[in-house]
Amino acid sequence: MQPQEGLCLFGAAVEQQKEETMDTKKIIIDGTFNVLVDYNQSIEEAVKSYDSVTPQIISERFIPPLVRRGKSGIVVELVRFEEPLSTEEMIHEFKRMGYRPANIYELLALGEQFPEVQKKFTIVAFGSLWQFEGGDHYIYYAPFLYGTNLIRGLRLGRVDANNFWLGFCRFAVVRNE
Repeated sequence: MQPQEGLCLFGAAVEQQKEETMDTKKIIIDGTFNVLVDYNQSIEEAVKSYDSVTPQIISERFIPPLVRRGKSGIVVELVRFEEPLSTEEMIHEFKRMGYRPANIYELLALGEQFPEVQKKFTIVAFGSLWQFEGGDHYIYYAPFLYGTNLIRGLRLGRVDANNFWLGFCRFAVVRNE
C-alpha cells in the first residue's frame, strides 16, 4: 500500500479564527491545545485507537526527538495561511514566527486527547518526515490525521519543497522554547 497523496482533500470550515499579520502573509490560528506527550511510547502503541493507519507508520521510521524523553506537557497550535504557500515558504514562516513543526509523537497525542479535531480538518506534522528512496532521489512523506464522523485515521502524504498547500489543511506547530 502506497502512502496517501492529496492529503488536503478532507478539510472543513472552521468556526473560530485568530489572525496574526506577518509582512505580506497572514497566518490563521485555528486552535490551541494543551497536550501531554509520551515521547517514550512506541508508534505502534500510540496508533491503536485509530481505525485506519498507513502500514509504513512504524517506530523504526520515526525516531523520538533526542531533546525530549518521558512525558511532557506542550502547547500545540493548528495554523494555516491565508494564501497558498510552498512547503519551503511555510517552514520558513514557521521559523520566522518562532514555531517549529510538530513531530509525529505530538500529532498522535493531539489526536488521542482531542479526537474530534481531526474530524473537522486534516492536520499535518512536518516535524517527522519519512524519507523513502525513490531510485536516484529521495521522496519525503509527512504524517497527517484525518477523520469523518465514522473513522479516525493516520496517513502519510508526499511532501515536496515546492508543493503549494491550500487552506484545507491545518499544520500542527509548537512554539520554540
